[in-house]
Amino acid sequence: MRVTRRADAALRAMQALAGARLDARAVLPVRELARRSGVPAPFLQQVLLGLRRGGVVASRGGRYGGYRLARPAAAISVGEVLRTAQPDLGPMPCAARGARGACADEAGCRARPVWVRVRRATERIVDGITLAELAA
Repeated sequence: MRVTRRADAALRAMQALAGARLDARAVLPVRELARRSGVPAPFLQQVLLGLRRGGVVASRGGRYGGYRLARPAAAISVGEVLRTAQPDLGPMPCAARGARGACADEAGCRARPVWVRVRRATERIVDGITLAELAA
């Protein structure tokens, strides 16, 4: 599986939020979240916007603003976080969901079924791990 820098940052930030064990309305400021996750704040801000659009984090603006998990950590899988930041979890572009026509040799390629199986196995693994497990 190829993991982009954005997906790695997203998972690190979500792990930090899960580990913060905030109460239902509390938020973690971006600067503190950057410190805890080791992701530079300007890049983290971009990643968090995507995670908010994806419904896995919630935000509050203003002087005392920040981010929190949108749902309990046990209800968010690593797979959901990764797909929010990086829609394709396949090891090769031809193995992505709905990737028909991504390869010039698709009809004669004998390796594509292998890459599709790798993608499916990867999805099963990351979908079976929750943020609560990472934070424990």
